[in-house]
Amino acid sequence: MRSKNSFLNIFTVILMQLLALVLNFVTRKLFLDNLSVTLLGVSDLFNGLFYSIGLIDIGFAAILVYNLYKPINEKDEEKVKWLVAAFKKIYFYIGLIIFLVSLIFMPFIYNMFIIEYDNYFVIYSSYIILLLNSVSKYFFIHKTNIVTVSQQKWKVNLANILLDVFVFILKAVAVFIFKSYIMYLLAIFMQTLGLNIINVYITNKLHPYLKHLPKVSFKEILDSKIIKQSKNFLYHVFYNFIYYSTDNFIIANKLGSSVIGYINNYMMIINIFAELISSIIISLRDSFANFLHEEKDIDGLFEIYSMTNIFNYFIVSVSIVGIYTMIDKFIMIWYDTSTVSYVIERGITIMLIVNLAIDLIFRPLENIYSIKGYVFKEKWPIFISALVNIVLSLLLVDTYGLIGIYFGTFVGKLVFWWGKLYYVTNDVFKTKKMETIIGLLKLVVILTLQVVIINYIADYCFPNVNNFMIFILRGVLCVLLTLCSTALVFYKSPYLIKLIKSGLSVIKGFK
Repeated sequence: MRSKNSFLNIFTVILMQLLALVLNFVTRKLFLDNLSVTLLGVSDLFNGLFYSIGLIDIGFAAILVYNLYKPINEKDEEKVKWLVAAFKKIYFYIGLIIFLVSLIFMPFIYNMFIIEYDNYFVIYSSYIILLLNSVSKYFFIHKTNIVTVSQQKWKVNLANILLDVFVFILKAVAVFIFKSYIMYLLAIFMQTLGLNIINVYITNKLHPYLKHLPKVSFKEILDSKIIKQSKNFLYHVFYNFIYYSTDNFIIANKLGSSVIGYINNYMMIINIFAELISSIIISLRDSFANFLHEEKDIDGLFEIYSMTNIFNYFIVSVSIVGIYTMIDKFIMIWYDTSTVSYVIERGITIMLIVNLAIDLIFRPLENIYSIKGYVFKEKWPIFISALVNIVLSLLLVDTYGLIGIYFGTFVGKLVFWWGKLYYVTNDVFKTKKMETIIGLLKLVVILTLQVVIINYIADYCFPNVNNFMIFILRGVLCVLLTLCSTALVFYKSPYLIKLIKSGLSVIKGFK
């Protein structure tokens, strides 16, 4: 059942992300043709701001998921009900605080950032809508995470696919016919609200006993381990704030909000791959957790990790090689660069791709890190990495611009992932420490070689990419070369053989 649910989760995630990729490109094209890149920059800036303010929740979502694994696996309904009720109370007040804090910030946005759009009504209206979109999740999140822990995320993914299509139509109408940025944002808000309602509906179907929750006092919450875990999570809050918010803040403050719009043409593509691969690997996390709770077999866990590592690398290598060799070509073809050039400096693109590659290669290791609860123990590597990131970015931005900012992010990420590697290899995989470290270094070297060599071959075969037919042929060549070279590297690995057998077993089970 673990394998079946994992397969369904992965399949629907891939389907959902591919659809989102296509719809987002079309929507962004319509947006830039009918509105402006400045508004896109403002939208991305506000989303980053609300994400930062949202860190007031100090990781309660991760804490809830972590604490739910065991009672749901053991079918301890009373414990599950208490946890959901406790987090419902916590999140109600978190949502209220975030809403009020965001309103306090609103009058100062023109003072804090260089916003190159002087229609105050549009800017402040978009701020309010995006705020409501951000805050609304806190009134549903106590139940939405149940679906993930129960390995039933695929049901929500299917619903999200239908919502994506419906909301895409609304956004296209808003932008193309009415040319209204406000209507565009309202469509996004409707999607968020609809998805949350669907999550709650599925949760109530899976666990009917959650329709009636007990009353939980603040004293009970304070006496539980939840508050202690949240204190230990503060370092992660600091890290998340630095990594996922400050880059855009520095850009908006030093270089202007329009730059964010140009960068996010690239970031949208990069984030699609980041979310797709992360969602696939996170979909397997519940299987890791269930295996650990049921089997308590570390050698078996390392085997699952190694199989996941190879599976992950096949996807990562295709994605990174593809992005490196194709992203500039796509921007030039998709967006009309004869009127406005949306292509950014190559060095900036490389830094964005390097940062993505580091995150994706380490994703399977993060599964082990999370289910073992290190997320509540690790402190100094997280704090130091965030500090390195912000200090380097601020020191280098005036001299090197965007490359300086993203180089600071790169150095910080190295410290961050070293911390995760240290905890996992010195506790869980003690007997496999060197095998784990060498395995990851090997992947980095192989990926670097693949990127350089395959890009050279692609440039030689297709030097001028000026239409979609040549673009597709170049892309097919890159994918085939990447898959073949990756298969050659791992074809003797026992973990690849086990991975193939496991996949065939799941397919046979469906039949």
